[in-house]
Amino acid sequence: MRRYQCENCGAELIKDVDYFTCGHCRAVYRDDTLEKAYHRLQESLTSTVKDIVTEELMKERMEKIANCRQNLYKARKGVYIDAKEIGKWSDEILKYSPDDVQASF
Repeated sequence: MRRYQCENCGAELIKDVDYFTCGHCRAVYRDDTLEKAYHRLQESLTSTVKDIVTEELMKERMEKIANCRQNLYKARKGVYIDAKEIGKWSDEILKYSPDDVQASF
């Protein structure tokens, strides 16, 4: 059984015969309006979680690409150019960003 909360005060609702009543503020809800409110809340929370996860993944991916770019730069500069390191770091960048022009040179 789902536990519904009052949209006014957040208290748990008590099931009457055909309605739900808030024990705190005495607001009355029909079953169908609660079900719609429940689904709206569920969709809102799901989209919020997806946005947070997506933002965290993008931030992590950007940090990895930046780290790979630094290592690629180090492999290209200096007295000796290290072809193996250049290939390695270019491949790492292409894993995260397949259209990267600098990594696919």
